[in-house]
Amino acid sequence: MARILFLCSLLIFLLHPGELRAQGADLTIQELQQQLKQQQQLLDQQSQELDSQKKQIEDQRKLLQSFGQRLDELAQQQPAESAAAPPKSKEELALLERVSKLEEKLKEQPEAPADVLRAGDFPGSIRIPGSNMAGKVGGFVRLGFVDSIDPIVSDDRFIVGSIPVEEGDTGQQGTTISAKRSRVNLDMRMDSSVGQFRAFIEGDFAGDGGTENYRLRHAYGQYNRFLVGKTWTAFKDNYAEPEDVDFEGLSAMIQLRQPQVRWSKVAENKSIIRVSIEDPQSSVANGVSSSTIPDLISTYHRERKRGHTRVGLVLRQIAAVPEGAEPTAEDATFGWGASFSGNLETKRFDKRDHMSFQINFGKGIGRYINDLGTVGGKDAVFDPETGDLKALPAISGYAAYQHWWKSPDSRWLRNLRSTFVLSMVQVNNYDFQPDTDYRRTIRSTANVIWSPISEIDLGIEFLWGRRVNENDNKGTARQVQFVATFRF
Repeated sequence: MARILFLCSLLIFLLHPGELRAQGADLTIQELQQQLKQQQQLLDQQSQELDSQKKQIEDQRKLLQSFGQRLDELAQQQPAESAAAPPKSKEELALLERVSKLEEKLKEQPEAPADVLRAGDFPGSIRIPGSNMAGKVGGFVRLGFVDSIDPIVSDDRFIVGSIPVEEGDTGQQGTTISAKRSRVNLDMRMDSSVGQFRAFIEGDFAGDGGTENYRLRHAYGQYNRFLVGKTWTAFKDNYAEPEDVDFEGLSAMIQLRQPQVRWSKVAENKSIIRVSIEDPQSSVANGVSSSTIPDLISTYHRERKRGHTRVGLVLRQIAAVPEGAEPTAEDATFGWGASFSGNLETKRFDKRDHMSFQINFGKGIGRYINDLGTVGGKDAVFDPETGDLKALPAISGYAAYQHWWKSPDSRWLRNLRSTFVLSMVQVNNYDFQPDTDYRRTIRSTANVIWSPISEIDLGIEFLWGRRVNENDNKGTARQVQFVATFRF
């Protein structure tokens, strides 16, 4: 390359001698030779740089070929999707090396036996060894402290209908401490080729007659849209139930557990439709139930932007035999009931604040209304003159407001809240009924509940109630309750 450049320069000099002489006529031959020498050195230097660049290009070409071969090897070893992954950083490569070493150590460990307990598919559950089922044990331990300030028949809960009214009615005052409201439940779920099955059973220790015997609360199975067994009636709105310390619950709300067959469907607009046939038992004041046709219940639940609303309808046949009469004296009547309930987020003082309500009315639905169901005999009554069975008209309702006292950002008191409730129940008695029969009750409560952690509730509640009989005689009672609950 240098020789070619030198010959080109010499040729230019020979062809254009005048131009060179014009640049400096007084240049000597030695000076010209010196310039040629400098040009020769420059050409040599450029030639060396070109050779170096050629070598670098060749080295890079070889390096790229090496990288290509390595990528081909990795592509054969790794899944197709990993071939498109971006190059890993030094930290990622170091982590992969550590994981590789751990995997080698794990290969040396024996495999876990097939019957070992493993986590299940729903929160808190475990897999049952040797089966396709998972189970969870739950419930709570509950200690209740009840101080009856005024006489009341129920000394461990607040049953408004048991408040003494007439002269000679008796009640109890004093303090009761009990843990019999504690519960234990078992939730089992099984996967199959046709879907998931669920079985749930729960009981407490609040047996009949004030004993601490085991009492069955729930026992049902679920598959797809069907539920079969004993649980809350479909007529009840669990989502509109205020938080209460009293185990008895609100006097006016629909609250009943009974055997049933239920069908449910969740629609696209967040609504839930339920249809249920349920236990036909009835509660007759002066007769013995003989109902055989199941109660028919249908409800429609709709989620709203700030809460929900729910409507329900129950149709039932009430059949009974008068007390002391022959079975041939049986009579039957038609009963019906409607319910409208819901809740509404208020967010005026705290975003968790909300209101809840329920209104129930109909004929022959006393068994479904909490206070009437506890007192008993409020579905229907026999007319002593005609022997006809007549369904009792009843109406009930409540309104509740729950306020959270602290912001969710508060560490210890963020779960401090209070609920204020006013409820009323009324029965429209017939003229032939005794003057001392239950006509109306009012119940008012206020509580404070604190949850230091999610598993523990500590609550105190003040309760006031009044019962009014058909003859306008009244009785009032007050009660204070404290409860400590630990959920597991």
